[in-house]
Amino acid sequence: MNKQKSQYKFLGFLSMLYLVFFLSAAILAHKLVYFGHYMTSVSTFVLPFSFVLVDIIAEVYGYAVARKLIWSALVCEFVFATIMLLAVHLNSPGVLNNTDAYKEVFGTFMRIFIGNFIAMVGASFFNIYILVKWKFLLKGRYFWLRSLGSSGVGEFIFTFTCVLIAFVGVVPAASIPQLVVTSFLFKAIFNPIIVFPAAIFMNFLKKREGVDVYEYNINFSPFKLSSSKAE
Repeated sequence: MNKQKSQYKFLGFLSMLYLVFFLSAAILAHKLVYFGHYMTSVSTFVLPFSFVLVDIIAEVYGYAVARKLIWSALVCEFVFATIMLLAVHLNSPGVLNNTDAYKEVFGTFMRIFIGNFIAMVGASFFNIYILVKWKFLLKGRYFWLRSLGSSGVGEFIFTFTCVLIAFVGVVPAASIPQLVVTSFLFKAIFNPIIVFPAAIFMNFLKKREGVDVYEYNINFSPFKLSSSKAE
């Protein structure tokens, strides 16, 4: 069952919520914490929410909507990174003693964006592609299993790519492999905790929105922004 996008009740809010998780994960990327002897980024605990949320959106509203959302989030992150890059280099009055903190936190955010962009193009689109393809094969069943599998693959691609770009030269080179492995394992442990509430919420959305999109013969290219079907 399909509806016009303008009639969707929750899509606007879900899109803004996705952007919150998306930007929060990027901002917190260089915030490192220790669990015992293992180091990881705080964004490790935020990023799974963005993956499962885009899974819900792709499942309910379709691949084309999720694809546009990912590109919109990347554009918004670029605008945010540009604002931060310009703002932190403006001269500040000497009466304030905390202005250097802005440079410390946001001075390298453009590098985070570049890492996010490269990682997201590979990870997020592969994630929703697997989810939707499996939806056809399993006739819409087992969302929790499809989400776990697709998010796991997507998060591994994202973690490996983003850590290499964002942390080389920031942390000792010997810590990079451990940071990749630890960050991914924490995501893999965290995913099952949130996927079952996500499945319940997904079913709620399908009932309230009256929609469950199946996109047959759609062009799955990440770079095709229209919702028209493949030739």
